[in-house]
Amino acid sequence: MEITIKPLPPFDFSLRAQIFLEGDGRIQKYESGIYSQAIRLGERLAHVKVLSLGTTADHGRKAAN
Repeated sequence: MEITIKPLPPFDFSLRAQIFLEGDGRIQKYESGIYSQAIRLGERLAHVKVLSLGTTADHGRKAAN
């Protein structure tokens, strides 16, 4: 499944993604502009990836599992 998220500008995806990295590197990482994290959905784990599709002034995000 894939969804697009449109945050309000200004939004710095790289800075925001790095802030959330204070945790277990096996669960979440930010590499090559892609933030990924394992999350629990009910009884199963999902691997979610988020990447930037725009600029700091005009951002779109794409999320997929």
